[in-house]
Amino acid sequence: MRRVPAVLGRGAVDQKITADVETRFGQYAQLEAPNLLNVQTINRVVYLNGLVSTGLQRSDAELVANQVRGVDKVVNSIAVVH
Repeated sequence: MRRVPAVLGRGAVDQKITADVETRFGQYAQLEAPNLLNVQTINRVVYLNGLVSTGLQRSDAELVANQVRGVDKVVNSIAVVH
């Protein structure tokens, strides 16, 4: 008898979303160091915190996070430091 894989639990889904967002950030040079970005996902809502150099980087981070599969909403609390 073939077993059907269990559906990922909520915590596992949130962990995967966080990992996927962080991976995507790594694909965009403008979102890498020296920016300090923290990603947390709770119930498919991605929370972005940290510091970037420009408003464009802040907007890009939100845009990239919104493109990740499974994300329902992004709460962008990234600060711009001049």
